[in-house]
Amino acid sequence: TLILDPAIEAIKQDNPVFDDGYQKDVYIKWDSSVPKKDRAPVWWTLILDPAIEAIKQDNPVFDDGYQKDVYIKWDSSVPKKDRYNPPDVPAIHAATGKRGFAVSRSTYVSSGRYGTHWLGDNSSEWPHMKYSIIGILEFNLFGISFVGPDICGFGGNTTPELCKRWHQLGAFYPFSRNHNCIGNIDQDPAVWALNGHPEVTEAAVNSLKLRYKLLPYFYTLFFRAHSKGQTVARPLFHEFPTDNNTYAIDEQFMLGPALLVSPFLYQNQTQVKAYLPNTVWYDISGHGSKVSPTGHVVIDDNKHGIPPIHVRGGYIIPMSTEYPHVNTQIIRNGSIHLLVLPDGKHTGAGDLFWDDGDGIDTIERSQYNYYTYSAQTVIPCPQHWMESLFQMYSSFRK
Repeated sequence: TLILDPAIEAIKQDNPVFDDGYQKDVYIKWDSSVPKKDRAPVWWTLILDPAIEAIKQDNPVFDDGYQKDVYIKWDSSVPKKDRYNPPDVPAIHAATGKRGFAVSRSTYVSSGRYGTHWLGDNSSEWPHMKYSIIGILEFNLFGISFVGPDICGFGGNTTPELCKRWHQLGAFYPFSRNHNCIGNIDQDPAVWALNGHPEVTEAAVNSLKLRYKLLPYFYTLFFRAHSKGQTVARPLFHEFPTDNNTYAIDEQFMLGPALLVSPFLYQNQTQVKAYLPNTVWYDISGHGSKVSPTGHVVIDDNKHGIPPIHVRGGYIIPMSTEYPHVNTQIIRNGSIHLLVLPDGKHTGAGDLFWDDGDGIDTIERSQYNYYTYSAQTVIPCPQHWMESLFQMYSSFRK
C-alpha cells in the first residue's frame, strides 16, 4: 500500500508540485484573515490522478494532515467547515471513484465519518503497548472507531518478545498496522523468522489469520458505527454496566458486544490475569470450548500464538471460511460460516452487513445486504461448536 504524506516541501528548489500549486494560488496564506481557496481540493485531485492510475489495484493511505513544524491555530487559521470536512477525502473519492483510505493523527470532532486515526508516533516499549488499549477505547468514544497505534512501536528498536505480544494484540485493533521509523530495525512479521525468531512470525500470522476470519464480524461492527454511532472497541463496563468489577479494567477490551480480548502486556509474562463477567463464555482459541468458571481467572499462554479471545454466549458470529486468504477481496468472493454459541437458555442471535466493499454510497443507493438471524434451542456438539455453512456469494462480484 502506498503511503502518501500530503505535506508539500517548499524549501527544496525546483519542486514541480510546489511550483504548480504556487502558480495556481492554492495555498493557505499565513495571515489568518485571508480565507483558504476552495480551488485547493480540485487541484489536489488533479495531482493525485497520475498516482492513482499507477496504483489502480491498491489504496493510497494519506498519512498526517499538516507539516509537523507548523502550528495550527484552530480558532482562526482553519475555516470551521474544514475542521469537520477534510478536503483530502473528497479528493480521494473524486480521483478513484471509490472509498479510498485516509488516515491521520490530526483529527477533529466528526473526523471518524471521513477516515481513520492512528495514535501517533509511539515507542517500542512495553508501557506504550498497554497505553494503546486506552487510546483505541477513548477514540471510539470520540466517534472515531477506526483507530490503532503503530504495532511493535514507531520509535526505537523493538524486541522479539515485545513485537510478538504486540502483534497478538494488534491483530484485533480496529485499525491494524505495523509501522516504524526509518533507521530502526525491521519489524514486519516475516523478518523475524529469517532472523532466528520464528515464534514471532508464527504468532503474528496466526493472530492475523483469526482477524481475517473475523472480518465479516468487524465489517458489521463498522456498519453499526457508521449508521448508529456505536463503538467497535469498547470497555467491558459498556456491556456489563452493573458489574462493578469491570469499571477499572484497562487491560482487556470488547470488540462489539460478543468478543473479549485479554492480551499479554508485560515482559516475560506467561499467564494473563483476566476477568470474565458472569455469563456464558467460549474460548475461540481452544476449539470453542465452554469456559468455566467465570470471574477472576488465570489464562495460560496459547501454544498457537494467538491471544486469549473469548466469545460471549448468545451470539452468532459471521466468519469467513478457513481456507488461506491473502486479501479481503478473496474473502468477499467466498463463503461465510455462522459460528453459533448459545447462552444459558440455548439461544443465540446475530447480524451481518455486506456490500461491494469499496463503493462510496452503497447505503444511500440501497446496494447492500443486511441479515439478522437467530437460533432457538441450540444443543452444542461435543466441542461446543455449531457451525452452519452460510453460502452467500456477493451479488456485486465483478
